[in-house]
Amino acid sequence: MISARPASAAMEWESTAKKWLVVRLLLLGAALVAMACLAFLPLTYAIALLSGVVATVLVLRFPAVGLVLIVISIPWGSGVEIHAGAAPVTPTEGLVAVVGAAWLAVASRDRANPFTRTLWTPYVLFFLAAIALSVTQASDLKASAPEILKWVEMAVVYFAASQFIRDRSTLRWIVIVLIAAGVSEALLGYAQFLLQLGPAAFGAHRPFFRSYGTFDQPNPYAGFLNMTLPMAISLTALGTSKIERRLAAVSAVLIATALLASQSRGGLIAGLVASALVLGFLSRTAREAIKFGIVAILLGGLAAAYNLIPSVPVDRAFSAVGLGNVSFGNVTNANFSAVERAAHWLAGVRMFASHPLLGVGIGNYSAAYPRYHPRGWYASLDHAHNYYINIAAEAGVVGLLAYTFLIGTALWYCFAALRQVTGRFYVAVLLGVLGALAATASHNLFDVLYVHGMAALMGLLVALIPVSLTLDAGE
Repeated sequence: MISARPASAAMEWESTAKKWLVVRLLLLGAALVAMACLAFLPLTYAIALLSGVVATVLVLRFPAVGLVLIVISIPWGSGVEIHAGAAPVTPTEGLVAVVGAAWLAVASRDRANPFTRTLWTPYVLFFLAAIALSVTQASDLKASAPEILKWVEMAVVYFAASQFIRDRSTLRWIVIVLIAAGVSEALLGYAQFLLQLGPAAFGAHRPFFRSYGTFDQPNPYAGFLNMTLPMAISLTALGTSKIERRLAAVSAVLIATALLASQSRGGLIAGLVASALVLGFLSRTAREAIKFGIVAILLGGLAAAYNLIPSVPVDRAFSAVGLGNVSFGNVTNANFSAVERAAHWLAGVRMFASHPLLGVGIGNYSAAYPRYHPRGWYASLDHAHNYYINIAAEAGVVGLLAYTFLIGTALWYCFAALRQVTGRFYVAVLLGVLGALAATASHNLFDVLYVHGMAALMGLLVALIPVSLTLDAGE
C-alpha cells in the first residue's frame, strides 16, 4: 500500500506532462499558422482566418459560447460573407458546423443518442425527410442544396442547444445577447432612416425612408426585430431585478420604433400579433381587450361580407396591409408591391396545383417560375412572398403538412411549457419564445423570413423550451 502511492503519483505526473506537451505543441502550431497567415495572405483574409481559428478552438472547448456567437452572427455575419458559387457562406454556417461537431463529439464520447427526446424532435425529422423527398422533383439540384442546408442547420442548433445550455447563467446570456442584437439592428435602422442610407427605391414614393439593417430588405429586417421584441417585452414585466426590467423596457421601445421605421406592413401586423399575445399573458385587462378586439374584427368582417357597412373603410383596411386595389391590368406606384406579391402567390398556387404531392422541388420556386407566372410578371423574386404557399409549391402537400406540424407543434410545445414552469425568469423566456414564434408564423403569411440564418435562430429559440423546463424543474 505504501509503495503504490509514489507509483500512482508518478503515473499522474507523467499523464499531466503529456497533456501539457500536447497543449504546447498545439500552441506552437497555432503560432506558426498565424505567422504564415500574416506573411502570405492579405490582411483582411488573415484576420478572418485567425478569427475563425480562435472561434473554433473556443467553441470546441466551450460549446455554449458558439450558441451566443450564432445569435450575433445572424444579423451581422452577412457583412463578411464569402461567395462560394451561387450561395454565400457567412460565419453563421461555420459556427453551426463547429457547434454541430461538438454536439456529435459529446454524444460519441458519452455513447448517447445525439437527438434530444423532446416533443419537437419527430416533427423536425419529419420536415427534413419531406423536403429531402421533394428533391426528386427538382430541376435545379444546386438550388435545392442551400435550402436543405439551412433546415439542417436549424435542426443542429436545436439539438445542440438543448444539450449545451445546462444552467441558468448560460440561458440568461443567450437571452441578453438576443435582445442586444435586436437593439444593435434597431440603432443601425435609425441611422438609415434619418440619413437615408441605402437604395433609392427604399425612399421612392414614400414620405419616409425605409430601414433595412444588415438584411438588405426591410421585410426580413422587421422579421428579425420581431424575433427579439417579445423577449424584451416579457422581461420588462418579469425581469428579476429593477435594472433588468428597465433595460428591457428601453430595449423594447428601441426595437419597436425600429420596426415602425422598417415600414414593413407584414412585420407590423406580426409585431402586433406577438405583442398582443405577450401582453395577453401578462395582463388580464389586456387579455379582455384583445378578446373584444378579435370579436369586433370578426363581426366587422361578417358585416362587410353582407354589405352591412360602407365599403370605403374596408377598402382602406385592405390597402393598409397591401391587399387593396390589386389588379394585374392596372398597376400604379401605390399598388405595385401588392400586385407583385399577388403575382408570386398565384405562381406558387399554380405550381402546387400542377405538382400537388411533392411540389417542384425544394428551392426550385425560381427555376419553375417561368412556367407558371401571370402574364406580364416575368421576373422572379426567388420565393412566393408567403412561406406557406412557397413550401406547398416546392414540397407539395407533404412539405406543407410537415411545415405546419413543425411550426404548430413548436407553438403548442411553448404554450404547454408556460403552464408548467413556475420560475419568474423561465416564464419570461418562454413567453418571449412564444411571441417570437407567433410573429414568425404570422409574418410568413406575407413574406419568406428564413434568410440570413433565421431558420437557425428559430431552432435556438425552440430549444429554450426544453431547456427552461429542465432548469425550472431542477431549482
